[in-house]
Amino acid sequence: MAYRMMIVDDEVSTRSGLRDCFNWSVYGIEVVGEAGDGASGLELFHKLKPHIVLTDVKMPKMNGIEFARKIRELDADVKIVFISGYDDVDYLKSALRMDAVDYVLKPINRNEMATVFDKVVKLADSEKEQQEMLGRMNARLAQSLPLLRERFLARLLQDGGTQPGDVEKQLDFLELSFPREAVYSTILISLDDQEILFERLSPREVELTSFSIQNICQEIVSRYMHGYVFEHQKGEFAAILCMKEEAEKDSLYEMLTEIKNSLDDFLQRLMNLSISIGVGSSVRRLEELSQSFGHAGDALHQKLFLGKNRLILIDQLDMPGDWDFRTVRKTCDKLPALLKGSDESAMMAYVDGLFKELLRNRRLNLKYCRLICLDLLLLTSQFLLDIDLAHEELDQAEETLRDGIMKLETIGDMKEALTGYLGLVCRHIGERKTNKSRNVIERIKAVIEARFHENLTISDVAKEVYLTTTYVCLIFKQETGYTINDYLTKMRMEAAMGMLKDPGRKLHDICYAIGYSEPSYFSKMFKKYTGLSPSEYRNMHG
Repeated sequence: MAYRMMIVDDEVSTRSGLRDCFNWSVYGIEVVGEAGDGASGLELFHKLKPHIVLTDVKMPKMNGIEFARKIRELDADVKIVFISGYDDVDYLKSALRMDAVDYVLKPINRNEMATVFDKVVKLADSEKEQQEMLGRMNARLAQSLPLLRERFLARLLQDGGTQPGDVEKQLDFLELSFPREAVYSTILISLDDQEILFERLSPREVELTSFSIQNICQEIVSRYMHGYVFEHQKGEFAAILCMKEEAEKDSLYEMLTEIKNSLDDFLQRLMNLSISIGVGSSVRRLEELSQSFGHAGDALHQKLFLGKNRLILIDQLDMPGDWDFRTVRKTCDKLPALLKGSDESAMMAYVDGLFKELLRNRRLNLKYCRLICLDLLLLTSQFLLDIDLAHEELDQAEETLRDGIMKLETIGDMKEALTGYLGLVCRHIGERKTNKSRNVIERIKAVIEARFHENLTISDVAKEVYLTTTYVCLIFKQETGYTINDYLTKMRMEAAMGMLKDPGRKLHDICYAIGYSEPSYFSKMFKKYTGLSPSEYRNMHG
């Protein structure tokens, strides 16, 4: 882009000489206008808005000094070069005080002009580059603003910020309209079974899920009150709520319920996921937000005892008093004697009693409960070594449980996992005692083959074979390589393939006959299993 320049001089010959006798294009300059005095030059400046003005110092009506002062008020960045005679020393001194880039003396020398305008263009280029760089930086800052907001709010929740003045400056810079004093509360939203979940989902699915959760929450919060929702860490979202009016405080629970229901609907429909929400206490100042956030974390921690998929308010929790950890240690030490007896019913009662003890103390943390489970696993492994009972099924079950415990988030899930494993151990010990081997897999298969046309669940199968759901899933996968649901699908699809060879049977009748209630879902599963739609399969095999 060429720099636009106008020439202001009361001598026509000087203007034409400057315009025509100097190769301005070499410097990237285009002469866009001329004026004979400062007054007409000012009028022309308004219209042309040039980057550079080459003006005489001494002119009628309005001299170059006054003209320069006025255009400098209009455009502080305009580059001014004065033309002066040898006898205009006083004018020239005044001109230089106008922040002129340089001056040229009459009579004008080409070499002197070249030197001056080389300087002018370099200065203009430098300023242009600085402005472009500043523009890029501002654009990047605008793009980074959401991330900067989240970092600031995360620090505010962790430690309450630094000095009050610094907090206010940050709020202003980040365009966050939080008053220093209001009724504030925080909530902490966490995806359940995170470690298992992140193994199951692709990075893209994780990002899309996080983005959707944040948007759903922000939309609902904004309808009720002023607030800001952001991803606090992977799989976990924080919200700062600002309640300025009494009505907003009264609607807090209504808003929380809507958030929970909306997220449940979205997550269940999308990926069969669930979330838990911890709600902190109310505070009166921004600097106290860390206190509320700590309470929100305490509330969410109670998922360990209350179970997943919960809305937990710190104000509604009744925290028990002191508790003696030695009680659990004594209970754990009873495990080898129960294993020796191999009474599965007694073992189930033992596990139930142990976890009831854990549930009585709401101050336990997740790590401690996981360690208790690992301790029981170690005691069992040691007992099996002592009695020289080695079995591939037990080894696989132990490895699965050891890895799985560190991913479980609730006492209920830990209890279920241990119940299944210890029940399996008891059965193996009992089988060794009686030298009776049970073909559990064949029994499970028989149930599935007999009832696949029903709305059959894993729980139904487990009841039929008198085993726990966890054990049935574990042993079936280990022995066959199929999950029960995979095997059930296999049975249904093989039955459907046989029925499709009969052209007289309608697709929806086949769907209902093999245990599905939705023909569209049947078609989807059939294509996934065979690579063909039911109609395509019928055409090929009919």
